[in-house]
Amino acid sequence: MEIGISKENVNKVGDILQKVLSNQHVLYQKLRNFHWNVTGKEFIELHKFFEDSYNSLSDDIDVVAERIRSLGLNAKGTMAEYLELADLKESPGKYPDAGSMTKELLNNNELLIVQLRESSNLCGDLGDSGNEDVLIGLMENHEKQAWMLRSMT
Repeated sequence: MEIGISKENVNKVGDILQKVLSNQHVLYQKLRNFHWNVTGKEFIELHKFFEDSYNSLSDDIDVVAERIRSLGLNAKGTMAEYLELADLKESPGKYPDAGSMTKELLNNNELLIVQLRESSNLCGDLGDSGNEDVLIGLMENHEKQAWMLRSMT
């Protein structure tokens, strides 16, 4: 496969994208968990917000997995692999209150914004402007999500 990027750089970009994919999956599952388990006065609003968020994130996940495949690499596809690579962490058996949920999601989105900013710059340095652009778009999605979550806290 000849796409104008060295094999070494393709593998480096692939590693970057695998980490993004892993963090996306942990956040996706966290949003599902919060959607199912939110309680309180803001139940209806947050239940719908979390659902809209994980549906949107699902589309982003597919984009990243397909970008990995477009590099000729296999996209990781198990929770065990995601948890090994992800910076985001789960909290099994814990069911925070609604306010804590929104704060945790805000912190997670802000972490991803920083990671995506750094990752997009790395892709540019590696000569992959296509994935640089994709990661910038994902960063913008998380910036909007963080703004919304910040407005709720």
